[in-house]
Amino acid sequence: LYPRTTKLIAQLKRFEDWKKHTLKEAYIQLGHEQREFLVDLDPTKMNIYRQSNLADALRLSDTTISRILKNRYVKIVSQDDKSLVLPSKSLCITADDMLRFRAVPHLNENLRKEFEDKKALSDQQLTVRLNRLSRVARRTLSKYRLDAGIPNKGVRTMEYLSGSRTEPYQVPIFDI
Repeated sequence: LYPRTTKLIAQLKRFEDWKKHTLKEAYIQLGHEQREFLVDLDPTKMNIYRQSNLADALRLSDTTISRILKNRYVKIVSQDDKSLVLPSKSLCITADDMLRFRAVPHLNENLRKEFEDKKALSDQQLTVRLNRLSRVARRTLSKYRLDAGIPNKGVRTMEYLSGSRTEPYQVPIFDI
Protein backbone atom coordinates (compact mmCIF):
# COMPACT_ATOMS: atom_id res chain seq x y z
CA LEU A 1 0.00 0.00 0.00
CA TYR A 2 2.87 2.40 0.90
CA PRO A 3 6.00 1.27 -1.01
CA ARG A 4 8.20 4.18 0.14
CA THR A 5 7.38 3.50 3.78
CA THR A 6 8.06 -0.21 3.33
CA LYS A 7 11.41 0.59 1.69
CA LEU A 8 12.34 3.01 4.50
CA ILE A 9 11.43 0.45 7.19
CA ALA A 10 13.57 -2.17 5.42
CA GLN A 11 16.52 0.26 5.29
CA LEU A 12 16.15 1.06 8.99
CA LYS A 13 16.07 -2.65 9.84
CA ARG A 14 19.26 -3.27 7.81
CA PHE A 15 20.92 -0.32 9.54
CA GLU A 16 19.94 -1.63 13.00
CA ASP A 17 21.28 -5.10 12.10
CA TRP A 18 24.55 -3.55 10.85
CA LYS A 19 24.86 -1.46 14.02
CA LYS A 20 24.34 -4.50 16.29
CA HIS A 21 26.84 -6.56 14.30
CA THR A 22 29.44 -3.74 14.31
CA LEU A 23 29.01 -3.13 18.04
CA LYS A 24 29.44 -6.85 18.69
CA GLU A 25 32.63 -6.89 16.62
CA ALA A 26 33.89 -3.79 18.46
CA TYR A 27 33.30 -5.45 21.85
CA ILE A 28 35.08 -8.61 20.72
CA GLN A 29 38.08 -6.57 19.57
CA LEU A 30 38.12 -4.48 22.76
CA GLY A 31 37.83 -7.62 24.88
CA HIS A 32 40.80 -9.12 23.09
CA GLU A 33 42.92 -5.97 23.53
CA GLN A 34 41.95 -5.35 27.18
CA ARG A 35 41.68 -8.94 28.45
CA GLU A 36 44.32 -8.42 31.19
CA PHE A 37 42.23 -5.57 32.60
CA LEU A 38 38.99 -7.52 32.28
CA VAL A 39 40.29 -10.37 34.47
CA ASP A 40 40.59 -8.36 37.69
CA LEU A 41 39.48 -4.81 36.74
CA ASP A 42 42.89 -3.29 37.48
CA PRO A 43 43.14 -0.20 35.21
CA THR A 44 46.94 -0.30 35.34
CA LYS A 45 46.74 -3.52 33.30
CA MET A 46 44.95 -1.85 30.41
CA ASN A 47 46.69 -1.56 27.07
CA ILE A 48 46.91 1.65 25.12
CA TYR A 49 44.30 1.17 22.42
CA ARG A 50 42.81 4.25 20.79
CA GLN A 51 39.53 4.54 18.92
CA SER A 52 41.59 4.90 15.76
CA ASN A 53 43.15 1.47 16.45
CA LEU A 54 39.67 -0.02 16.78
CA ALA A 55 38.55 1.74 13.60
CA ASP A 56 41.52 0.29 11.72
CA ALA A 57 40.86 -3.21 13.07
CA LEU A 58 37.21 -3.07 11.97
CA ARG A 59 38.01 -1.21 8.73
CA LEU A 60 35.75 1.71 9.62
CA SER A 61 36.30 5.43 10.07
CA ASP A 62 37.16 6.94 13.46
CA THR A 63 33.91 8.91 13.43
CA THR A 64 31.85 5.77 12.80
CA ILE A 65 33.50 4.07 15.79
CA SER A 66 32.85 7.14 17.90
CA ARG A 67 29.15 7.11 16.98
CA ILE A 68 28.85 3.34 17.53
CA LEU A 69 30.32 3.58 21.06
CA LYS A 70 28.61 6.85 22.01
CA ASN A 71 26.18 6.56 24.93
CA ARG A 72 26.87 2.84 25.31
CA TYR A 73 27.87 1.29 28.61
CA VAL A 74 29.39 -2.07 29.34
CA LYS A 75 29.07 -4.04 32.56
CA ILE A 76 32.23 -5.97 33.34
CA VAL A 77 32.34 -8.73 35.94
CA SER A 78 35.79 -9.94 36.97
CA GLN A 79 36.74 -13.49 37.90
CA ASP A 80 36.36 -12.66 41.60
CA ASP A 81 32.85 -11.22 41.03
CA LYS A 82 33.81 -7.53 41.22
CA SER A 83 31.71 -5.58 38.77
CA LEU A 84 32.14 -2.26 37.03
CA VAL A 85 29.85 -0.35 34.69
CA LEU A 86 31.61 2.13 32.46
CA PRO A 87 31.22 3.82 29.10
CA SER A 88 32.32 1.62 26.20
CA LYS A 89 34.67 4.39 25.10
CA SER A 90 36.61 3.89 28.35
CA LEU A 91 38.06 0.68 26.89
CA CYS A 92 39.80 2.78 24.23
CA ILE A 93 42.60 4.51 26.11
CA THR A 94 45.57 6.75 25.42
CA ALA A 95 48.91 7.30 27.14
CA ASP A 96 47.28 10.19 29.06
CA ASP A 97 44.66 7.78 30.40
CA MET A 98 47.44 5.44 31.55
CA LEU A 99 49.04 8.31 33.46
CA ARG A 100 45.70 8.93 35.16
CA PHE A 101 45.35 5.24 36.11
CA ARG A 102 48.76 5.32 37.80
CA ALA A 103 48.38 8.72 39.48
CA VAL A 104 44.78 8.77 40.74
CA PRO A 105 45.09 6.00 43.38
CA HIS A 106 48.07 7.85 44.90
CA LEU A 107 46.20 11.16 44.71
CA ASN A 108 43.19 9.62 46.46
CA GLU A 109 45.46 8.21 49.19
CA ASN A 110 46.88 11.71 49.78
CA LEU A 111 43.38 13.20 49.86
CA ARG A 112 42.39 10.58 52.45
CA LYS A 113 45.46 11.45 54.53
CA GLU A 114 44.81 15.18 54.42
CA PHE A 115 41.21 14.52 55.50
CA GLU A 116 42.44 12.52 58.50
CA ASP A 117 45.02 15.20 59.37
CA LYS A 118 42.42 17.96 58.79
CA LYS A 119 45.01 19.93 56.84
CA ALA A 120 44.62 20.26 53.07
CA LEU A 121 47.62 20.24 50.76
CA SER A 122 48.15 22.61 47.85
CA ASP A 123 48.28 21.26 44.31
CA GLN A 124 52.05 21.80 44.37
CA GLN A 125 52.44 19.82 47.61
CA LEU A 126 50.25 17.01 46.21
CA THR A 127 52.34 16.97 43.03
CA VAL A 128 55.58 16.62 44.98
CA ARG A 129 54.13 13.70 46.94
CA LEU A 130 52.73 12.01 43.84
CA ASN A 131 55.90 12.37 41.81
CA ARG A 132 57.69 10.04 44.20
CA LEU A 133 55.55 7.27 42.71
CA SER A 134 54.22 8.46 39.34
CA ARG A 135 55.20 11.43 37.20
CA VAL A 136 52.41 13.96 36.92
CA ALA A 137 52.46 17.71 36.27
CA ARG A 138 50.88 20.12 38.76
CA ARG A 139 48.41 21.42 36.20
CA THR A 140 47.40 17.84 35.31
CA LEU A 141 46.76 17.15 38.98
CA SER A 142 44.77 20.40 39.19
CA LYS A 143 42.71 19.25 36.21
CA TYR A 144 41.91 15.94 37.90
CA ARG A 145 40.91 17.80 41.07
CA LEU A 146 38.72 20.34 39.26
CA ASP A 147 37.08 17.70 37.02
CA ALA A 148 36.11 15.78 40.18
CA GLY A 149 34.61 18.95 41.71
CA ILE A 150 37.18 19.08 44.52
CA PRO A 151 37.72 22.62 45.85
CA ASN A 152 41.07 24.29 46.42
CA LYS A 153 43.28 23.94 49.52
CA GLY A 154 41.68 26.79 51.49
CA VAL A 155 38.11 25.57 51.06
CA ARG A 156 39.07 21.98 51.86
CA THR A 157 40.91 23.05 55.04
CA MET A 158 37.86 25.04 56.20
CA GLU A 159 35.59 22.06 55.52
CA TYR A 160 37.89 19.70 57.43
CA LEU A 161 38.21 21.99 60.46
CA SER A 162 34.50 22.82 60.61
CA GLY A 163 33.58 19.15 60.38
CA SER A 164 31.21 19.80 57.47
CA ARG A 165 33.05 17.19 55.41
CA THR A 166 32.37 13.66 56.64
CA GLU A 167 34.50 11.71 54.16
CA PRO A 168 37.59 12.39 52.07
CA TYR A 169 37.38 13.70 48.56
CA GLN A 170 38.10 11.13 45.85
CA VAL A 171 38.94 11.43 42.16
CA PRO A 172 37.31 8.73 40.00
CA ILE A 173 39.73 6.68 37.93
CA PHE A 174 37.38 6.50 34.95
CA ASP A 175 35.58 9.53 33.54
CA ILE A 176 31.98 8.39 33.76
